[in-house]
Amino acid sequence: MAPPVTFMETVEHLGGGLAMVGVVLALAVAYVLLVNFALPRGRLAQAERVNKLRRAAKDKPRRYVD
Repeated sequence: MAPPVTFMETVEHLGGGLAMVGVVLALAVAYVLLVNFALPRGRLAQAERVNKLRRAAKDKPRRYVD
């Protein structure tokens, strides 16, 4: 059976503590960019499409049944 591997050995194998901190910071920056810029643009585009459909439905002539 293989000898147990400690957490610190794993961290050293992945590049050390500084590399791990860099990865965490890069992921945090990517998350902030995604939440603040990418997702709101998608929501705005979706809202514009919904409003366009609502306006089209309002402008459509209605047929009244007696």
